[in-house]
Amino acid sequence: MYRKKVNLNVDQSIRYMNEEEHNTWQHRSHADLVVLSTYSRIQYFDKDGLEITIKWFRDTIKNQYKVEIHQPQYSLSFKEGDITYTSYQTPQGVWELKVYTKGLDVCEEDSYQIIHIQYQIYLQDKQIGEYDFQLKYWD
Repeated sequence: MYRKKVNLNVDQSIRYMNEEEHNTWQHRSHADLVVLSTYSRIQYFDKDGLEITIKWFRDTIKNQYKVEIHQPQYSLSFKEGDITYTSYQTPQGVWELKVYTKGLDVCEEDSYQIIHIQYQIYLQDKQIGEYDFQLKYWD
């Protein structure tokens, strides 16, 4: 096990299905990285001051990575080609969301470590958005 501080860059792109709107944002920060023999975890505060925890590990049966993103309002789980479900608290009440992971890659590129997730979110089987999330971290 080891723990260290790392630099962090997060890029998020969202294309909403019911609008012609496309949102992108970028966030640079520092993060705490913990690497264990069974999983790795990175924790940071996003641009709104919310604590984000991202945990990833390799599924030894399918030899694929699984990534979990935990935020105060919800948690998301990703495994390429899989559908997962989550509850999302909104001012209008709880939404039950379906998440389809189109692509997931955990790799090293040059001096960066990268987690890249492409996914779609559905509400009552209607797609509400297409998401592209990329997190890079380095010493």
